[in-house]
Amino acid sequence: MKRFFKPLSVVLVVVALVLAGFATPNQGAQALDADTFYGGWPYSVPPKGHLNTFVPDGLALGIYQDLLEPSMAMFVWAEDSYRGLLAESWGFEGNDTYVVRLKSGARWSDGSPVTARDVVVTYAIGRLRNFADYTYIDTVSQRDELTVEFKLKNPSTLVERLILRTRIRAAGTYGAIAEKVEAFVAAGKDRAGADKAEWDALVAEINDYRPEKMLSSGPYTLDLADVTDSQLTLRRNEFSVFKDAKFDKVVLYNGETEAVTPLFLAKEIYYGTYFFPQSTERALIEAGFTILRSPTYSGPGLFFNYERVPAFQDVRVRHAIAYAINRAEVGAVSYGDLSGNPAKYMVGISDSAVPNWIPQDVIATLNTYDHDLEMAAKLMEEAGYTKSGGVWTKDGKPFEVELLVPSDFTDWVPAGENVAEQLTNFGIRTSVRGTPRPQQVADVKAGNFDMSILLWGFPNPHPFYAYRNMYITNTVGKLPDEKGASIPLVQTVDGEEYDFAALIAASGSGIDFGPQREAVTKLAISFNKLLPVVPLVERLGNTPFLTEAFESVPPPDDPLYINAFGQDSYIVLWLMDGTLAPKKR
Repeated sequence: MKRFFKPLSVVLVVVALVLAGFATPNQGAQALDADTFYGGWPYSVPPKGHLNTFVPDGLALGIYQDLLEPSMAMFVWAEDSYRGLLAESWGFEGNDTYVVRLKSGARWSDGSPVTARDVVVTYAIGRLRNFADYTYIDTVSQRDELTVEFKLKNPSTLVERLILRTRIRAAGTYGAIAEKVEAFVAAGKDRAGADKAEWDALVAEINDYRPEKMLSSGPYTLDLADVTDSQLTLRRNEFSVFKDAKFDKVVLYNGETEAVTPLFLAKEIYYGTYFFPQSTERALIEAGFTILRSPTYSGPGLFFNYERVPAFQDVRVRHAIAYAINRAEVGAVSYGDLSGNPAKYMVGISDSAVPNWIPQDVIATLNTYDHDLEMAAKLMEEAGYTKSGGVWTKDGKPFEVELLVPSDFTDWVPAGENVAEQLTNFGIRTSVRGTPRPQQVADVKAGNFDMSILLWGFPNPHPFYAYRNMYITNTVGKLPDEKGASIPLVQTVDGEEYDFAALIAASGSGIDFGPQREAVTKLAISFNKLLPVVPLVERLGNTPFLTEAFESVPPPDDPLYINAFGQDSYIVLWLMDGTLAPKKR
């Protein structure tokens, strides 16, 4: 049974999103090492950058970490299936057991075999690091040298992706700490009670641990001697099971968009997941780059603070705002004509996922909130507002708000500025306050905002994550010690009470997709009617890809192009399986 994306629609999606961005390559790229793939990633330099990949402040190589410590499989969104990396087979056995069998012959970069023990050790350390997997998993154990059994305490289809996309680390590196964790658990000790000090000491031990080298099971290895401020080099792992990889080395240049742009324009980088302004994109196309416009299944949305601005508690006001904003204009300003799709169905999940989760008869009833200033004005009047001097007022007070944006997000800043301009022109005076992303997040959590541009949707194939992101993770709902946006998580919609926390939990509960779809449908219907968040634009990538650097590249209708490129990287997969090979010179 297809769960997420239907192959029939794949070609249409890819043609629309990718083919439009394919440029005819210019010949004559700068002569670089023919056996090397050149990419970019903003990694952390030692000593801050270190080799303990359980701790997030290490080197942090993002999508390229799969080249060193692969997961057991990678999801192919268009096919609704996984392709094995370290795993040979996988699946549920009954309702409470998930089993993975590893590939025979896989080895670490020191020549030792990859075994089930490595998976068990990874999950033992995962207990210390609070892996989300343990929301569903009870125990992880070996059946034999290559087979791992996951016993579930909370059966859910969500656990499959968590298991298969967890990067497996070497027992040779982390085994000693893992044994202490296993002994703690086997003794029945209580990490939150009398034994908390012992548990906290183990947490501190893994957090402080700094391995001298990284054992790799992927096609490449990393040595800190190959890491500089400006670039690092991954070298071929001769023991790897990924023998089809064609490049001998991978060089990653360090830096964010501004730093790497000159390197792209000089064709010294072949690929990057950066977001480029439209002027730079045009220059990249002229230089010979193809612009890949793969979906992100998310984008900038307008979030409201219901406690600080009581007007937002009136659903008519939120509806009026949705009608007042021309979302196509926001997309064009933020992403150009090709890399931003205005949200259509307004249900909180990617429009491409809607037909796979919500019945067609329900989809036909959804309000798409098409741009309509007259309807917006009518709703404001119904909410008790009158327009005076071009500004909506109530009880003699003008409707004035501030919109918080992350000043270092080059796409969200123009989105916020355009929204503020449109709302001001409509009669809701809106000023923009920009702060660096960490401060923006802190302000949102503290409730120090009127409105804010935050992420709607989520780059995960299951809607559970999108709704959890908007209602809970992104502090739309109240969290302990966090004021957030203060939206009630239990509300009545058309006479029916909706418990959003319970519905979100139900949307991912069990291994039967039928009840999950029912929960998702209720979430979608209530979201569409309430508009707790106004989805603005679904961002598409504008990732440059120097096709002339490779012997051949997959055609634009290859289904992998609709993978969420920052989560299940097709470029990384193609490096691992040899699809991408250096151009013969």
